[in-house]
Amino acid sequence: MDTMHQPIHKESRTRLYLKIATILSAISIALSLLFIYVTYPTAAHRDVSSKMRAIESNAFKDIDNGYKLYETKEYKNLANSSENSYSTIATIITLIVSIVISITIIGYVFNYIRKNHIAKHNNARHASVMLLTISEVVAMVVSAYPTALLTGLTFEESITGPFVGLPLALIIPAGLLFSTLFIFVINYVIVRIFEHFYNKKNSFVVEQ
Repeated sequence: MDTMHQPIHKESRTRLYLKIATILSAISIALSLLFIYVTYPTAAHRDVSSKMRAIESNAFKDIDNGYKLYETKEYKNLANSSENSYSTIATIITLIVSIVISITIIGYVFNYIRKNHIAKHNNARHASVMLLTISEVVAMVVSAYPTALLTGLTFEESITGPFVGLPLALIIPAGLLFSTLFIFVINYVIVRIFEHFYNKKNSFVVEQ
């Protein structure tokens, strides 16, 4: 008998989901930290990043005259430095690579769950989206502090971005909620696309 098509016990399915989510989180954390390191490989790159972020934060706080800080010699020298030029290009390249890898992983996860009947075919989409979203949010939270270290920023600067000065008690839950919703929507849309092509390719297969 083909064991692949036998129903999976609920407890076994839960353990498998946990295993998949753990693997996905580990991959996301590793790739995130690798890309950050590639973008800011030396202390000089991190120092430029830190100084530019400080000026940008001050500009954000001064609504009326903050724009003048971008015209200062110090900021222009930092913006035109070889370190910032490298980091800007590296950011674009790693972003493109990250998108390609993410889409590939999303497709693989959905196809794995659907093809191996880990979830019923009408639940494979939901299971895939939830696993991908949970793993990415976990990875984002776990890698927050290491990311700050690798970019030369303080933990607060890394979390708040340009909104330095606003209370962390507001920024953290609001940012986490927005990020979770954004990740969920992106995963859902991409999984639906993969589901469409999977159904089209396997329209002759009768799934139980």
